[in-house]
Amino acid sequence: MRVPLRILALVALSSLLGASLARALVIKEYHVPSVTPTIQAAVALADVDGSDLSIIDLDASPITTFGEVLIGNAYKSGHRLLVRPDPTIATLPRVRVVSIDPGSSVFHLNGAGYVTVEDLDIFRDITNAHHLVEIETGTQVLFQRCRIGSIYATPSGTSGWANVWIQFYPVHVMLRNCVMFSRVAGTFDEGIHVDGFQDLGNSVLLYNNDVSDYGREGIHVIDIQHDSYVVMRNNVVANVFATTDPEPLAYHSGVINTAFVYSSGNAAFATAARVQTVDAACLDVAGADVDLLSPGVLGNTADPSTAFQQVQWNAVPPGDANPLFFHLWPSGALHDGLEDVGTTVGAGSPAIVDDAVTDDIDHTVRPGGAAPGHTDRGAHQVDAPGVGVTAASLTGRALRAAPRRNPTADFALDYVAERTGTLTVDVFDASGRRLFHDQRDVVRPSRGSVRAPGRLPSGLAFYRVVLDDAAGRRHVASGRVAVIR
Repeated sequence: MRVPLRILALVALSSLLGASLARALVIKEYHVPSVTPTIQAAVALADVDGSDLSIIDLDASPITTFGEVLIGNAYKSGHRLLVRPDPTIATLPRVRVVSIDPGSSVFHLNGAGYVTVEDLDIFRDITNAHHLVEIETGTQVLFQRCRIGSIYATPSGTSGWANVWIQFYPVHVMLRNCVMFSRVAGTFDEGIHVDGFQDLGNSVLLYNNDVSDYGREGIHVIDIQHDSYVVMRNNVVANVFATTDPEPLAYHSGVINTAFVYSSGNAAFATAARVQTVDAACLDVAGADVDLLSPGVLGNTADPSTAFQQVQWNAVPPGDANPLFFHLWPSGALHDGLEDVGTTVGAGSPAIVDDAVTDDIDHTVRPGGAAPGHTDRGAHQVDAPGVGVTAASLTGRALRAAPRRNPTADFALDYVAERTGTLTVDVFDASGRRLFHDQRDVVRPSRGSVRAPGRLPSGLAFYRVVLDDAAGRRHVASGRVAVIR
């Protein structure tokens, strides 16, 4: 058996501040542009300040940049960096960082680790000739609640660019509650591009992101190393503008079959043939429960039956915050039934590699709605009780499955199936070798258990439960369990 995955958990700011420490936590703050003139100048100071946590508070908007904000390898578990709007300014919930340099990233993380960027609008306002966010050899990197796009009225004059480009040894690089977009078609070839997995435990996690107006592919993930993993939950991929011929592709997987994919709750506004391409011998990244919707119901400012209230960036008047951008209609096409509910994600749930998704782009709590709540797809959570989608309860979900004990010496799994169909249970070791298989017919509603007849080998075991219901839909529950003897 190969060495099990080493799961590196990103310590959030709240956890860091609340930790029990033998000495006082050293925090240093830099205010840009009121005290320190540029973000890059603040990064240079933070690189060497010797603090546990360096915070760059942006206290004006917009902040215009020429040249990239380069963040290097000065940060580690004992020296973290946070870039955010100044929380003491109530009128500044978001800050625009606007690049007027066509040929460089806005943020370039090169060898950087333990960096969080949050609540920023990372924009290009000139003809685009590069990626907007570029992460190379990143470790414990988080971009959350950011809008990343081009607001320029002319498309790119060159090709090959992505809103977010992630490459080379990514370790726990996460995008959560972000919106990738372009004001006009033809600016970016891809929304999110991920490649360069080289080592055990390389990992990228994509949670509740909206990706729109890509020229070729919305999310493209290439994985060339065994035991690396990709987590994709509740992402929405769409093209706002008229599709070209051929129609751009929503998802493209080059994730080899010795890696791990944890995927659920994703959606695409596309024709059926352009939802996903999976390269030969590669794994599905969009998920068996990917929701396919017509591009015609993506969004309309005057039609509450469509999915989103606003899908095109409004540049008039100048400085408009576009507060409804990619915000769901309360009873629209992506929020009008239980089939629209996404995956509620906690720390280590539904898979041990998951990080919690506890809020949305507006800091609204997830899950929302009437108790016990539900999680909406995309960056925005419709949280008012009784607004269309009922709470995701045990009886409202087609399939739930979990090991009876974890860790365990004898593998037993309990399930609840709310649809009639065929239930398949497979258990694998870390190398992908199947250890156990069971298949049975179930009739709605059904509760039961599956037990391996003998003892499984010690180590990590990965289970996958699939319910193929009578309506032709597939529902998946997966996770892993530590087997001890």
